[in-house]
Amino acid sequence: MEKRFVTKRAGIIIDKIRHDQDISGLLRGPNANRQEILIFSDQMREEGTISRGEWVRIRDILESPLPSPFDDGLKIKATISERLDCLLRSVMNSEPNIILMLMLDRQPKLAENIMEHFEIRTDGAWKIERAMPHFNKHMSYIDSAGFVSYRFEQFEFLTEYAASESGFVYGQPLALFSLQMSCKYEIPLYSLFGNPVAFDKNISPLSRFRILELLDKSKEKKVGEIATDTGCTPIVINTCLSTKSGLGLVDVHRPPKKDYERTLHCWIDGKNPGDVKPIGRWDYLTTEAAKYLARKGMSTWEDIVEYLRHGENAIVHKILVRLKKRGFTEILCENDEMASIIEPTAKGREFANEIVCKVKDAVANGTELKAMQESARKYRIYPDSMASEMSDSLRRYLKVLSGRNRKTSKE
Repeated sequence: MEKRFVTKRAGIIIDKIRHDQDISGLLRGPNANRQEILIFSDQMREEGTISRGEWVRIRDILESPLPSPFDDGLKIKATISERLDCLLRSVMNSEPNIILMLMLDRQPKLAENIMEHFEIRTDGAWKIERAMPHFNKHMSYIDSAGFVSYRFEQFEFLTEYAASESGFVYGQPLALFSLQMSCKYEIPLYSLFGNPVAFDKNISPLSRFRILELLDKSKEKKVGEIATDTGCTPIVINTCLSTKSGLGLVDVHRPPKKDYERTLHCWIDGKNPGDVKPIGRWDYLTTEAAKYLARKGMSTWEDIVEYLRHGENAIVHKILVRLKKRGFTEILCENDEMASIIEPTAKGREFANEIVCKVKDAVANGTELKAMQESARKYRIYPDSMASEMSDSLRRYLKVLSGRNRKTSKE
């Protein structure tokens, strides 16, 4: 099944190349594997499905680095926000991405050699046999920013990886800076910035960076104020702040909880009210409650009762609880979550000020970028100087990863 999926994906990409269509979007992300596509193109050439000229053109395109919003002279006119988003998704949000970026050099290397250096520099924290299945995934994140260049061996189908010019100018300096921040404050960046492939603006690494930036500019904020300023939903903000609280970056002061009549019922984005099945004997009430919440987005229990005009308040409460259990809504206490006061700790304020200011200045080609580039140059001369930091950061990452993938409390 997997082989047919790979063949189909490679066939689609090759067909688009033959018809002069843009394939940059297809080559980005963890599912893209240029080596597999090249092997499939060689098979098509041997079968006579494509001409030699088409085969040469396919190889030329696949062997070229993806356009990067950091390259000067490109047609892409990326804004500072787009550059920041690109960096946060590629090399700043995950320890394996950071370390792999630092493993690349101008001299192309095979994946096996890169992973061997990876294991040595991290003191065996992640064994080669365990990390290799994830190599293409993490490398594709770096590739999505245009920080990687490739060289393919024609006959043995071996891929060699090197850092592109953008990788040297932006990728490695920002990766090294992220590693230093992670070690200085003992913060796993994967926990802080979240999933790199989260394209929903509410949960993207850039949105989490914006929340960090907002806290840096103020002494304290309410969750409702943060939601207004960032455009993120209260549910996402509370999840993000819970992580920051666990890392010692913020203190959360919650007012006393009220009873269920003062709760906020939030409809989850993307859920279809038409998919809600009747709850008990209350078909009409269930349908109307779901439609009302989907239309409003968020509502108090009292407003829902008033809209439904049903005398049995306990029945309405039961319907709303069932909607939450079935994954259509989230319940927040109005006086607890929305009015909770978020206050940055001394560590949080120092961390936010340092990483927010320096990263934004570097993305804008400011003086901080030159300082980061100088640090990266010294690292390339003495690569073993950061070995202990790489080992510590990777172990923090693996600890977070094991906690998120845990199925039961016993496991």
